[in-house]
Amino acid sequence: MRDPINGGTFTNNQIPAGRINPIASKIIQRGSFPSPTPGLSGANNLLVNNPIPQNVDQYNVRGDHQFSSTNTLFARYGFTQDKQDVPCPGNGNTRCLPGFGHTDTMRAHQASIADTHIFSTRFVNELRVGFNRQLQPRVPLTSGVKDVSTDLGIPVSSNARDWGHPSIAITGVGAIGDRGYQARWGTTFQLTDTFSYTAGRQTLRFGVDLRRAQFYAVSQPRETLRFDGRWTGNPFADFLLGFSNQTSRDQLDAMRHHLVYGFHWFVQNDIKFSDRLTLNLGMRYEFYTPDVDNFDRLGHFNIKTGLYEIAGQNGASRALYNPDKNNFAPRVGFAYRPTGTASLVVRAGYGWFYNMAMLGNNLFFVRNGFPFAKPETFNASSNPLDLSLSNAFPSALLGTPIYDAPSMDPDFRDGYVQQWNLGVEKEVAANTIVELGYLGSKGTRLTRRVDINQAFPGTGTVQSRRPYPQYATMNFLTGSASSIYHGLLSRVERRFSSGLTFLGSYTYGHAIDDDDETSNAQDVRNLRANRASSNFDIRHRVVATFVAEMPFGRSKRWGNDSHAVVNAVLGGWELSGVQTFQTGRPINVGLSGTRSNTGSTRDKPNATGIDPVFADRPDKKTYLNPAAFEVQPAGTFGNAGRNSFYGPGTNNLDLTLAKNFRFEGGQVQFRGDFFNALNRPFLDNPNAQRDNPAYGTITQTLRDNRQIQLGLRIVF
Repeated sequence: MRDPINGGTFTNNQIPAGRINPIASKIIQRGSFPSPTPGLSGANNLLVNNPIPQNVDQYNVRGDHQFSSTNTLFARYGFTQDKQDVPCPGNGNTRCLPGFGHTDTMRAHQASIADTHIFSTRFVNELRVGFNRQLQPRVPLTSGVKDVSTDLGIPVSSNARDWGHPSIAITGVGAIGDRGYQARWGTTFQLTDTFSYTAGRQTLRFGVDLRRAQFYAVSQPRETLRFDGRWTGNPFADFLLGFSNQTSRDQLDAMRHHLVYGFHWFVQNDIKFSDRLTLNLGMRYEFYTPDVDNFDRLGHFNIKTGLYEIAGQNGASRALYNPDKNNFAPRVGFAYRPTGTASLVVRAGYGWFYNMAMLGNNLFFVRNGFPFAKPETFNASSNPLDLSLSNAFPSALLGTPIYDAPSMDPDFRDGYVQQWNLGVEKEVAANTIVELGYLGSKGTRLTRRVDINQAFPGTGTVQSRRPYPQYATMNFLTGSASSIYHGLLSRVERRFSSGLTFLGSYTYGHAIDDDDETSNAQDVRNLRANRASSNFDIRHRVVATFVAEMPFGRSKRWGNDSHAVVNAVLGGWELSGVQTFQTGRPINVGLSGTRSNTGSTRDKPNATGIDPVFADRPDKKTYLNPAAFEVQPAGTFGNAGRNSFYGPGTNNLDLTLAKNFRFEGGQVQFRGDFFNALNRPFLDNPNAQRDNPAYGTITQTLRDNRQIQLGLRIVF
């Protein structure tokens, strides 16, 4: 272990107590890093069960009124509060070092009113008005309670809302630190009016769909300090000495007020040519106004002009991109009964569906540039003392501020998905149906974010190798991603008869895309290399469900004339279940460090040609063979592909046992639900970071162990 100050190496690879950075000592003494679990050693040396308590309250009320035989009205209101005490910084995450939890509270209000007016036997009009509001603050437990950063000696924000433990990222060690404060709330108003006209064998429906969507958000990223081992050869030793390789912060709270209007119309004609053939034709048009901020707090780099623009200034539009006005979406389908009866039906359909870039997930993050956000990144110099825990954000290293410059295609177009299907349904016996089908979909112009200012691989400073050295990261939102899916479907259904219902299905499918909206492309100049199986690709899936009434008690096969007491004990039992088999999800091998020296953390290792999955695993938690990949030379990209092999599959059985007690005018049902009834472990994908000591090992399950839920239902 090298001594970066005095040269040479540390005696016995031990850092003298006097050389340990006082802030690192405080972090360790306060228990930020938990002690290893007794009996565990090596990379996975901590066993922790992070609970995630969740409380959900839901209320719904509905009222119906009939003004006359031709005019009815209904109104509905619902409220939901879903509160989670998340033990980790990440959203809904339980896989982390404990001690850095947050509360995640979602409150949703929904209201709708619908008026249906029958003008005649041919003319019907339905008017609907809807309102939806969702509020979701994510607040670290230290927010407004304890200024941990200042206590440690790394002061960042004087706003009590932003108090918390700084994020410490040490290569090969679990990350510690609180999440940043975040709150978002959105409101949508919708008005739809649908007019229906029926004439003989035709039914014509047309109408409008008007929307107003608002999205507000405040987000403050947590300051981050990284240690990669460049000074001593050991990342944790770098941390103990306090010598960082990179730090980052943003001293401004990013506040946004977004507004979008939607104007849509649609028409559909269902034509019943005969008792055998029905044809469905439709067209929908969608137009969304470009997303603007109420206070024009938007800034981005215009890739066409090469200029940095502020919304509404110097000739720039308020949205910084042009509207998309040609979103026509046709639909066509048919149903054909060759025999003229429902025993054999052939169905097919084709549709075109637009995918609006979501306000909160895409548009919000690509125009939040300076001066409304000022993310700062400090990279270590050749002197380890220049960037340390004691001097985490030195202005000398920042020099002339170089900020991120988000960007959006000025001619951005909404993505769309084409879907098509063909199916045959046959009644093979009384109450038994078999269905075979094919389903396909193709996504075009889907959104993706890429860093168009990614440095070229090499040595030396990252900034000098960027295409735009005056800027740092430039996340560019464009509609250039694509996807494709083909699936073969089969289904067997036995409708309720003799106390038994059964439904079995099998799906063989393959989903492929070249982006998953996480900006994970290693080389932004070779996006074709990112085309692979989708992250959610499940190649085989079998599902069988059943509901069986037990044949005991009155009106059943056994005990039809039983005494009332016997019937109360033996009768009314019901057993139902869902059995699922499916293959695993793809595994994407990468690196936790920046081996290519391009300023990104999306590097991949080199593949050696060895099968990455152990054929005969030495134990259940060791899944991947380390010899299948190797860390490539510094300053280069790796050649490993994305999602090129799969993780463990699942085999799950959920059961429900219910007892029904019938009485005059209603019934009472007592039920027990057994999720994962056989208590099988559902292994998650293994650690896929090749430079992580825990690479290839499975350290958590994908689903909970057996859960039992008891319920009482009264129907009257």
